[in-house]
Amino acid sequence: MNKITRYAIGFATVAGLFFAGSLMESRESQAKGGYSSPVTVFNTSSNPVQGVDVEKLARIPYQSNSAAGGCAGNTCLYVFSAAPAGFRLVAEYLSGKLLASTSSVTGAVVGEIDDNTLTATVYFEGPLGETQNAFSQAIVSQPIKMYVDSSHGAPFAVVASKWNIGNLTLTGYLENCSITACPAIQH
Repeated sequence: MNKITRYAIGFATVAGLFFAGSLMESRESQAKGGYSSPVTVFNTSSNPVQGVDVEKLARIPYQSNSAAGGCAGNTCLYVFSAAPAGFRLVAEYLSGKLLASTSSVTGAVVGEIDDNTLTATVYFEGPLGETQNAFSQAIVSQPIKMYVDSSHGAPFAVVASKWNIGNLTLTGYLENCSITACPAIQH
């Protein structure tokens, strides 16, 4: 046997021993029956981590009805419920039925809905309907998008004073700012 063959056999033997040793488990590599510090699991199946759509979980349905009140001069004021402290109102829809005290009113209902800072103004319009019991009537049914923080107070709608009977309904949702942090509204 020549010298190169002996080195090859020796190298193959050593490599084989390393390979066999890597497949074996050592008693020192196994756990000895405990951890050095206790482990506390906070997110169990009864208290899971909220990861997806957390913002949607913070939504509370909102609906506020307002009858005409405070008609003065050329306008009537319809005041809706304010968002509670710690919440933001996201108004999404305005609807209602308005009546004019005479049957001779012509033209559509035109108005605006505002927050108390007058930085969020949405204009709306309702077509003139039929005359009912000597009253002209109009229907308002319009999607809107308006954000009102609780610090702004109650949102309100303003329409021409000839539409002084009826009610408007504002719907949307309240966003819980303790969950979503309610980032500042950009104007």
